[in-house]
Amino acid sequence: MKEPESFEIPEECQKLVMERFENARKNPKSLVDWEEAKKILNVK
Repeated sequence: MKEPESFEIPEECQKLVMERFENARKNPKSLVDWEEAKKILNVK
């Protein structure tokens, strides 16, 4: 079995993701489910 590749994620990117998780946790009503997001983005 092939080993998964590992990538270094810059600290500023990690911080941004953690901020977004925290915002989602604090404001769950601001989240949109995938089907609604596809409509907003016009994805087929």
